[in-house]
Amino acid sequence: MNRRNILMMTAALFTALNACIEVNDSIDNSSKPVIDKMTAVPASVIISDTSVITVQARDLNGERLSYVWSKPDGGDWVGNVTGSSVTWKAPSSLSGGVSSKNFRINARVQNENKKYALDTVMVTVNSTQNPVVTILSPLNGAFIPLSEGTVRIHAQSSFTDTYSMKCYINGVPKDSSATYVYEKNWNIAAETEGTKQIQIVATRPGGYIGTASVTISLEGTIGKRK
Repeated sequence: MNRRNILMMTAALFTALNACIEVNDSIDNSSKPVIDKMTAVPASVIISDTSVITVQARDLNGERLSYVWSKPDGGDWVGNVTGSSVTWKAPSSLSGGVSSKNFRINARVQNENKKYALDTVMVTVNSTQNPVVTILSPLNGAFIPLSEGTVRIHAQSSFTDTYSMKCYINGVPKDSSATYVYEKNWNIAAETEGTKQIQIVATRPGGYIGTASVTISLEGTIGKRK
């Protein structure tokens, strides 16, 4: 066999070897578990209350899965923490004087080949039974031209079991939402310019009520200076 043929066979063998390595790498990368869903029920609790955290996962090769849980923001585990569902207990108090705080719960799902997938869910912990209302839009003190036509009002309650979010404009009822999120457009085309107070009142089971408000200014059209 001459030198030229030996070099050609070596190059072909090298190319085939690289192709096998790439295929194997592709298989390894795709063989990690798949997390379909991760939930916290309930997603909002009060201090010292519990939430059940569940991760739904599967392995593409049918391998047995194991679960590792972590709670970097605190709280305690209740019972077994090796399965696909665990119970997390909120702390007995919130630091910093805040009325609510989000806590991360992490899940690591691993198969028999040590391939793993990660996911995180948030649990909101409240220091009181009363819902904490956050108005995300508009911002307090905003100046909004009447020419915009509408104002997006977006608010959220800290408890997902909130069943009523009522909106008031300068004390006059506007409309409401039957969930813990209020998100509607307020038609300001017929409004007069001036200061307006937007108030959101949230109600949850047990008659617990929370409220928040912002004050904005509606401005008329300003003509160009000569």
